[in-house]
Amino acid sequence: MRGWSDWAPLKNDTVASPAGRFLQWKAVLNANGVIGSVAVNYLPVNAAPVVDDLVVATGARVNPQTQLAGQPQTVNIAFGSSASSSDGVTTDPSASQPLSAAKDKTAITVRWSAHDDNGDTLVYSLFLRGDGETVWRPLKKKITEKAYSFDSTLIPDGGYQVKVVASDAPSHSPGDALTGEKVSDRFEVDTTPPAIAGLKAARGTTCAPAPCSNKILVSFDAVDSFSPIAHAEYSLDAGPWQYLEPVGKISDSRTEHYDFNIAVDEAPGKTSEHLITVRAYDRYDNVGVAKTVIPAPEK
Repeated sequence: MRGWSDWAPLKNDTVASPAGRFLQWKAVLNANGVIGSVAVNYLPVNAAPVVDDLVVATGARVNPQTQLAGQPQTVNIAFGSSASSSDGVTTDPSASQPLSAAKDKTAITVRWSAHDDNGDTLVYSLFLRGDGETVWRPLKKKITEKAYSFDSTLIPDGGYQVKVVASDAPSHSPGDALTGEKVSDRFEVDTTPPAIAGLKAARGTTCAPAPCSNKILVSFDAVDSFSPIAHAEYSLDAGPWQYLEPVGKISDSRTEHYDFNIAVDEAPGKTSEHLITVRAYDRYDNVGVAKTVIPAPEK
């Protein structure tokens, strides 16, 4: 038969055929032969675990204690598609359900799905690697859950990848254990707020095309070390925040310059002290704040 080895007799009750996935046996009986039962003992070939899917969610934390404190906002962490094998059969039932996590700007959550064709118990280890690095550094080892959260403030701003390694070691001796792994898409960490540089504010003297004695002239730079500036705002005398447009009209770089006038309602000869506060946000909602005071003129 095609694909099968030749028939071979038993040797000391041991099958002499080469290793294979299936086994056939036959018996040749004489006229008085009787078969009471047949048993075959075998050791299955260990199959390596498979990590089906892996997703990294920034700004989310899976932590029951956090979720008990008040009513924090939640975010659902789901895979792009159901984790499945190559033939389209779902291999990890839990993968079809989104994972609810608490919103937390300082946290990163890694979620994965995995399966083992032998039904072995699996443990997982997580590793982290930054842009330009060649070494995977341990993040967490030997966990049984399929989600893990860690503080983003523990690592510098930059781009990273996470690798999940699944091991069937709990079900096998050290020499027989196998592993499977998967690497995440690149994600970015940015927890450092923009810096406000060169904040200057002064009373107006002349403003083309008209005088501006009742205006305050303000300028500053918003500088971020990693991501572009998203937007900026100012407040006069602790009043409402007002949107600011950069000199270039579009916020798309890590350094934006702002130069603007603020009208003040003052009676002639009755100028007073003013507080100017500015703040700038980067693309990850980190905010940098600065202030300056314009003193009242000396009499």
